[in-house]
Amino acid sequence: MTEDGASTVPRRQLGRMLRELRLAAGVTLDAAVVALQCSRQKVWRIETGGGSFTLLEFPFVRRAVPELPVVHQESLTGALYLDRPAELAAYERVWASLDSLALRPEESRRFIGKIAERLHHG
Repeated sequence: MTEDGASTVPRRQLGRMLRELRLAAGVTLDAAVVALQCSRQKVWRIETGGGSFTLLEFPFVRRAVPELPVVHQESLTGALYLDRPAELAAYERVWASLDSLALRPEESRRFIGKIAERLHHG
């Protein structure tokens, strides 16, 4: 699940689609790394839907003291749960930044459609 309670399946499906489009266009992983100006690990995380985090926030229900949020971060061999104030603040800043930069759902669909069209038609 993601920070908003949604399934991670769409992210993984998008990653798989991006990988299939890259391969269908004959673009190697190394070429994608150069074109995107990022690391091989970053491209791998994008294409597998990995490398994400979940900001777990707990509703204030029948408690004298509210429970603080926790960051959950998965890896290949396990998971981390981060709850220190400085760690939470860093992830909350990242989330706010991502949220401000993210396209809305309909804009995302159009953008992905344009990329897919370019890859299919050169």
